[in-house]
Amino acid sequence: MEYKEYKEYFQKMHGPFLKGKVAVVTGAARGIGAATAIVLADLGAKVVCAYLGNDEGANKVKNTIIASGGECITFKGDLSENKEAKRLADLTFKHFKGIDILVNNLGINASRRFLEVTEEEWDRFMAVNLKSMYNTCQHFVPYMMEQRKGKIINLTSTAGKEGALGPGANYSASKGGIIGFTRSCAIEFALYNINVNSLCPGTTDTRMIHWRTPEQLEEFVKNNIPIKRIGTCEEVAWGIAFLASEFADNMCGYVMDVNGGVHID
Repeated sequence: MEYKEYKEYFQKMHGPFLKGKVAVVTGAARGIGAATAIVLADLGAKVVCAYLGNDEGANKVKNTIIASGGECITFKGDLSENKEAKRLADLTFKHFKGIDILVNNLGINASRRFLEVTEEEWDRFMAVNLKSMYNTCQHFVPYMMEQRKGKIINLTSTAGKEGALGPGANYSASKGGIIGFTRSCAIEFALYNINVNSLCPGTTDTRMIHWRTPEQLEEFVKNNIPIKRIGTCEEVAWGIAFLASEFADNMCGYVMDVNGGVHID
């Protein structure tokens, strides 16, 4: 089925299955984050789109959601800084009076061989890809604990499971750290009925994969991906929507693979 048909199916079944939920999506101005914000809004959630600098992309996502009858606000800030994560939480609580779903999607990538990575670049990768999740969780989890419910979905990568020559050691290390962070938080927060899970996309049609030439990408798909195509941002967003829903209430510390079979564990 097409996405529109899936959406209509769930709406006919018992209304949008995220109706009334408040969702915060980081890195929401493009790619997987943008698709996730739109999908969650389509399924009934009120959405906060957090982004770093792409004003045009963030406004496009917001306008798309509002045009479809949804509710959305945007937040611009560097979530690798703890004070900015607090500002995001303050805005969310002021506008929507709560938080139900936190999607930590923010991430950066730059293809580098290890000896080409500077100390400053290494630190920036760890700050944006990993520390930002600590920052957002620090300011949203206390509220979830108080209400004794919540869903946290952290975006990682197949590179975090098996390493990768293309994205490099800095990217792989940050994404591997997310898996450990997710599992530890899942155990600690489960007592409060907070489900912490992770989603692990494979090669997905975002700007992050286009360090390859079209020919290199075609060859990679041919030789490495069993379903013989790259994934779409919407396909990743559907997985996130599932983990954010009541269908995933008994899932805790899970790392969901959405990768066309390129990595199976």
